[in-house]
Amino acid sequence: GEAVYSALDKIYAIGNVEYTAESQALIAEARKAYNELSEDQKAMVNKIDYAVLEAAENSYASQDNGATTTFVVLIVIVAVLLGLGAPLLVLMVLSTLKAKKGLKAMSVAFIPSILAASHYLDGRFVALYVLAGVLLLVLIAIIVIVIKNPHVFKDMKNLFKKGEKMEMAPAPAVQAAPIAQPIPQPLLQEPTSDSEEEETVTVTDEKGNIFQIRFVKSFTAKLIQANEESKKYYEELKNYVLSYKKTASRVSWNYDSINSGRNPVLKFAVRGKTLGVYFPLNADDYSDSKYKVEKVESKKFEDVPCLYRIKNDRRCDYAKELIDVVMNNLGLEKGEEQKESYYLHYEENKPLIARGLIKELKVQVNKPARETQILSVVTDEDGEEVVTKRDSKGNIFQIRYIKSFTAKLSQAEQELKDYYNELKNYALGYKKANSRVSWHFDSVNVGRNQVLKFVIRGKTLCLYYALNAEDYAESKYKVEKVESKKYEDVPCLYRIKNDRRCEYAKELIDTVMANVPTEKGKESNEEFRVPFEETKVLLEKGLIKEVKTKVEAKEEVIQSITVEEADKQMSDEKAEASIEIDTTHKKRIGKKEIINIDTLSNSFNNGDEVTIEALIAKKLIPSKTGSVKLLARGTLDKKLTVCLNDYSLQAVKMIMLLGGQVKIIK
Repeated sequence: GEAVYSALDKIYAIGNVEYTAESQALIAEARKAYNELSEDQKAMVNKIDYAVLEAAENSYASQDNGATTTFVVLIVIVAVLLGLGAPLLVLMVLSTLKAKKGLKAMSVAFIPSILAASHYLDGRFVALYVLAGVLLLVLIAIIVIVIKNPHVFKDMKNLFKKGEKMEMAPAPAVQAAPIAQPIPQPLLQEPTSDSEEEETVTVTDEKGNIFQIRFVKSFTAKLIQANEESKKYYEELKNYVLSYKKTASRVSWNYDSINSGRNPVLKFAVRGKTLGVYFPLNADDYSDSKYKVEKVESKKFEDVPCLYRIKNDRRCDYAKELIDVVMNNLGLEKGEEQKESYYLHYEENKPLIARGLIKELKVQVNKPARETQILSVVTDEDGEEVVTKRDSKGNIFQIRYIKSFTAKLSQAEQELKDYYNELKNYALGYKKANSRVSWHFDSVNVGRNQVLKFVIRGKTLCLYYALNAEDYAESKYKVEKVESKKYEDVPCLYRIKNDRRCEYAKELIDTVMANVPTEKGKESNEEFRVPFEETKVLLEKGLIKEVKTKVEAKEEVIQSITVEEADKQMSDEKAEASIEIDTTHKKRIGKKEIINIDTLSNSFNNGDEVTIEALIAKKLIPSKTGSVKLLARGTLDKKLTVCLNDYSLQAVKMIMLLGGQVKIIK
């Protein structure tokens, strides 16, 4: 599975496809990783994930074709305009020379054009840039001459009438001027490590085809749909930073970048429901400060690798202090206070899509085979759910749901969430302590030292400490020694099962922090609980991965089952969901009887249908019986189709796990 996850990581590392060598290299690397997979491994890759790779390749090819077309069209337009403008300028210069006006203005007009053109020579567009630069200079010169000498066209007319000799003055040196390059269209991608959220909608057309539509939002669209608090912080901070002299703002698809000349000052970005500000500062310098900044290692933010999330008024004021630090580093001074309005009113997706501020990606999802029978539901040693199913054709599949730490936390009991919130705040109350949530863990570090990891195993919160478990072998803590390489830095496991263990866990945190060493700082009161979400939603968000593997039927068929085994292998919810409504048998009038599962197992053959009439025929219940409830006593060793009035959930589980069917008479 590591090769598959490596290929998936490389696919989602592509990000927004831009017409750059970096994007081209990332796409090539992802394609190579996918092609190196075996056929079985390729089958494990979700079609939506593969569609992302194909969409990236198509987007880059489209941008390359677009750039070529744009280049040809623009160079023809520029050449035609230059062919018309250059002779006109020559005639205007000659007439102006005669009138002795405009020469000084012309020389001044070349200066800003040369400065603007000096940084944009790049690749095959160099010829276009040079021609566009010359055209721009010609147009500026024509405009300046007309302003300085409104009678220039009359002078030109008189010049031709009198047939005077024309002499051309030497022209100033010409430099290339810039021309706008085509803006690349963004490519849809999965959520990144920076929690970049996207909306996903699944729809079914009239033919039964399933489509997944994803919406990629621009910075402007995210800001329009952000909450009022984030809009207020954005307006306040943007006015504050632009009040410094020599600063300017440029809003692109993903960000609002503030620069001073060539120097980056900061970037605004909207992450989920939070406004993020990225500074050109070293996050390590603020690891033990009040700011609680985050270090960003993405290439997109290599110039501004220090992230500060604006969650409240206090953080907004702290952000201003960080802006002052950046400005002091750049030697910029405060100017006149700015009070511009950057507020954007809320709009739904539809008008934003029409305006090009949200992009849609529609991918057809193949309909899965109709799975009619759940054979088993178990949890492996890592706490991952494994479901074994048989489809309508008799094929047996094992579906493994690999849950991220965030997904497990979302679906955990409230008590576990409370313990996690309490212990994480306690650990982050120490100076220099910071947290990083990955797929499997929530790791707490002090500088470069990893001190503990939060992990969820089944229904239990586990803490792994950077301690020697043998030192606590005879203590009250009852820790466990872990020898896995995954936990070689934190080999001491402590399971949080009750309030007393939660308090003991704090004592162990104190011990490991003293070993680092570090001291207690300001108490942390952040909210780390995650609201509950269904598996389907978490799958769409990419927080749960589904791996489906076909297995041999003979390896998975269950010959017999007890009540205890049924309870372990199937949940009550799945048992309830598996009960079908019977539409062929009518309700009977009479007494209610009870029958046990072992009676059916002893009285019927494999594949038989169990009904009230069949039970009466075998003299297992009185002939005047009106309804029957089935209870789970004993062992079941037959595959049966049972159609009765009521069931215990344990009986339902036993029938379903042996491949039978349960129908209820309504």
